Parts: sequence; C-alpha cells; structure tokens
Amino acid sequence: MRWNRFALALVSVLYLGIYILRDSGGAPFAPGVLGVVDDVLVAIAVVVVVRTTQPSVRVTWAHYWLALGTVAVSLVAGMTEATWLFRLTNILSAYLVGASAYLVFRTVLSARRVSTDTFMGALAVYFAVGVLFGVLFTTIAVESPGSFDPPEFTRYGGESALYYYSFVSLTSLGFGDITPVSSLTRVLTTTETMLGLVIFAALVGRVVGLLTGQATEAQAPTTEEDG
Repeated sequence: MRWNRFALALVSVLYLGIYILRDSGGAPFAPGVLGVVDDVLVAIAVVVVVRTTQPSVRVTWAHYWLALGTVAVSLVAGMTEATWLFRLTNILSAYLVGASAYLVFRTVLSARRVSTDTFMGALAVYFAVGVLFGVLFTTIAVESPGSFDPPEFTRYGGESALYYYSFVSLTSLGFGDITPVSSLTRVLTTTETMLGLVIFAALVGRVVGLLTGQATEAQAPTTEEDG
C-alpha cells in the first residue's frame, strides 16, 4: 500500500493544532466557534486518513458522510446552542478521532519498511489518542461538574485544560495539578495511561523490528560476496 506523501504528517499537525488551540483557551475564537473549528479539523484529518489508509469502499464513504455530518451538526449546535446537539457532536467527534487512530495504527503495524510516513503515522496515532480522551474528559466535566479536582480548574483554561490533562496522562507524566475525582474519570485516566504505554511499546517494537530487518537485508549481499 502506497501512502500519500506528507498525508500522515498533515494528520499529526491537525491533531496537534486542536491541542494547541484548546490549551491556549481557544484564542482568538469564541467558545462556540472553537467547537466548530475543532470539528472541522477532525473532519479534515479523518478524510486524509481514510484516503491514505484506503479501507473498504463502504467504510470509506461511511466516514466521509460522518465527517460531513459532524461538521453540519457542530454548525447547527453553535447557532442554536442546543445542549443535545453539543452532546451529539462530541460523540461523533470522539468516534471519528478514535476511528482515525485505529486506521493509522493498523497501517503502521502492517508496514513492511520504515519510512517518514511510518514515523508520522506513529505520531499521528499518539496525538489522536490524546485528542480523543480530551474530548471525553471535556464532555464528562461539562455533564458532571466536580469530576476533576480542583473544581475551579477554570483558572487553567476551563474545560479546555482537560486536553492538557489528557496528554499528561497519555505520556504518564502525572503532574498532579488536575486530578480525577469520580470513578469514571479515574477509570478513563488509568485506561489512557495504559493505552499510551501499549501503543508506544507496539509502535517502537514494530519500527525497531522493521529497521533490523532492513539492516539484515542490506548486509546479506555483502555477506554472500565475502563467503
């Protein structure tokens, strides 16, 4: 399978962009506009991932329509400020981010040679997982206030600070400035930390294995000639 040049680098940049926007408090966008911007970036990332990883035609078109639908729902939610539409947008966005992470992860593990796309794909998976849990944590904080401590973590940038918390948990740093309080947030935090370790180990193991194989192939002709 041939990957489009720079496609997975673009996906990494898009997900990193979502994190930076959230961590900066959404400046210069208004809260409602920020949600739409996030969903547009997610939709673009999903389209790029689907075109790059080339799943079945049914899966491809299903995700195209879901990406378009997510942006449409996000726009309507921003204009009407309907709570249930915001919830639906979060669900759709979380699914799309998770699906893109899975498709790229599967493609990286099935790669036969190490290339720039391999490293960019691994980076894209890591960023996507961080954004995915950021969406989940933000949704929980809005629906169930007090799920994180301190309750007044708005001083860290409001619910947007939970994207920072997500990436801190993913990398297993655990600074302790924001901590999970409810059972659900503790379970999700533990799950994300373990998932981050498993993904890192799997990707590094795969890349090292491929590099070892390529080095062995490169040395084989020399060995035969010396014999």
